[in-house]
Amino acid sequence: MKESKCEHCGFWTNGKLEKCNYCGGILNEAYHAEREQLKKAEGMKIPFIQIHADDHWFVKMYKSVFRFGQLVFFMIITFLAMIASSTVH
Repeated sequence: MKESKCEHCGFWTNGKLEKCNYCGGILNEAYHAEREQLKKAEGMKIPFIQIHADDHWFVKMYKSVFRFGQLVFFMIITFLAMIASSTVH
């Protein structure tokens, strides 16, 4: 059984629980806050143009070309950010 010390009351309790058995405080609040931030960050995705199945073939072709341009643009920005961060130190 994994035990952890409550940050609020100082008693040792079962570490698999979300709340302390003694005071009811949330165990490992920093861990849970970090997990929530990571979940929010996962929602941040590159906003590529959407190609729908019911689009005309001509529209799909132009959207594909535009999407490729978006991909190249994001690759260039990522490369520039990598170079900028490597020259900082």
